Amino acid sequence: MPSNRVMPSKPLQRLLLEGSSLLDTQPAGLLALADEVLEISRTTANQPGEIQAYYWRALAMRHLGDCAGAIETLHRAHALAKATRDQECLVLILLGYARISTVTGLYDAGLQFLYRAAGLGESALPPEHPTLLDIQRGYCIIKSQLGHFVAAIQEFKLLAERYMALGLVRDAVYCINNAGNNCSRMLDYQQALDYYAQAEALLRTHGDWPLLLAVLQTNRATPLWALGREPEALLALQEALPVLMAAGHRSSEVDARTKLGKLYIARGDYEAGEPLLLRALELAAESGFTPIRVEIHEALAAYYKAGKDFAAALAHFEAAVALKGEMSSREASERLDRGQTLIQLETALDEVDEERSKRRATEATNDQLRIMADALAEASRSQNRLVENLRREAQSDPLTGLANRRRLDERLFEEHQRASRYVRPLSLLFLDLDHFKHINDGFSHLTGDAVLRTTALVLNEQLRQCDVIGRFGGEEFVIVLPETAMSDALLVAGKLRAMVAAYNWSSIAVDLAVTISIGVTELSPGETVSAWLARTDAALYRAKHAGRDRVEPG
Repeated sequence: MPSNRVMPSKPLQRLLLEGSSLLDTQPAGLLALADEVLEISRTTANQPGEIQAYYWRALAMRHLGDCAGAIETLHRAHALAKATRDQECLVLILLGYARISTVTGLYDAGLQFLYRAAGLGESALPPEHPTLLDIQRGYCIIKSQLGHFVAAIQEFKLLAERYMALGLVRDAVYCINNAGNNCSRMLDYQQALDYYAQAEALLRTHGDWPLLLAVLQTNRATPLWALGREPEALLALQEALPVLMAAGHRSSEVDARTKLGKLYIARGDYEAGEPLLLRALELAAESGFTPIRVEIHEALAAYYKAGKDFAAALAHFEAAVALKGEMSSREASERLDRGQTLIQLETALDEVDEERSKRRATEATNDQLRIMADALAEASRSQNRLVENLRREAQSDPLTGLANRRRLDERLFEEHQRASRYVRPLSLLFLDLDHFKHINDGFSHLTGDAVLRTTALVLNEQLRQCDVIGRFGGEEFVIVLPETAMSDALLVAGKLRAMVAAYNWSSIAVDLAVTISIGVTELSPGETVSAWLARTDAALYRAKHAGRDRVEPG
């Protein structure tokens, strides 16, 4: 702690230690304690204590689902940090902005805040300071959200070791848990269970954190279900949900409700499953958790579609599409606010840097300053390279190399606007691998991955450079055909269907056969993107319902 800080009183020291133990484990308790720290800090004129209290309040409010309130609280912390010119506190504030940006789906914003926090933290904090590890963990979480699972797993494992070396068991458990989550996303379910078991063993050995255990149970349900151990998955979620509700851990409660609702519906218990999903959607909407709202709308759309309630299915499908568009437009509209926040932070940092430069001018030689400038320049170049690599990776699906869903949505909106503005033909193909679950179950998930990669190659080889192809999720692909009318789009779809069916799939596995169903539509005048997507999805549904391995116009 810098010498110019006001040393906390003994009661405040006790509260600060207690607050550290409540981070990410008891949000309601942390919120109450932060208020107590805030009151004592104001009474004793301890501004770093005030800033710490605001930071804790923001984290607690984020977990409790009040992201807007959390941002407002961080703004207050920033105003104090600017006045005190406290670099450590500015790093914390940047990290707080990054965490809230990530949970609300603003990954680009989260990366920007993390970059700035890392740059300032390297000069303001010692090498093994826990906050620097928290910044690296923030990078890993965003990598996971953008689909870079393998790299994230390795980094989470290394971070867990470094947290354990510092005695920070809770943080190590979160990292091991995140490694398990990434294994689940890669369909490596047994490895995911191994990571969750390792995390649980640490929890039971080093402390009593029921909330963390409930988070682990919620996450473990996914691989248990995928491996056919439905009763265990159901029990894990049933035990976890009351704990999460009691703790007020809103994001995990929404996750548990969503998984439990899906599981009940899969087991045929619709009366239990549907209300869980609807309540999860309500809570997610209240809290601004946009990414999981998309997931819930898609789950409800699939549920209503299977039940032949096509009006409800269409409504939820359109809501999911609209939210994805909203995420893109919200990212753009909030850049101004984020930019203003960064400008304010930069102003405070510039003032700190100015004072530091004056001191160094009297203490260091020109050679030393030149060496430091070179080092800073190299750090800046390295950071720019990292930014460029992450942005490039953020646009591709790690399994197939095609455009990922986020990039696909962007291109789809771009082509829709261009075709509408210039009244040009534009066609859309929804492609789905037939009986893909049977391939995973009958052969292996590795075979399923090989089928997805090979299908992507076969499809891509038949397309023009101007065409857009991406993996929409699971075994579904989407192709956008600019300057293509319906008649030509049907010819393209027929060729793609035939090429996939004729491929030598036995080169991957003996007796393996793969076919695809395709829905084809051309954009109608004045048609919205969501309506167009829904119409194409309906065409795909008809193709599958009519026997699969066929093309259906819409």
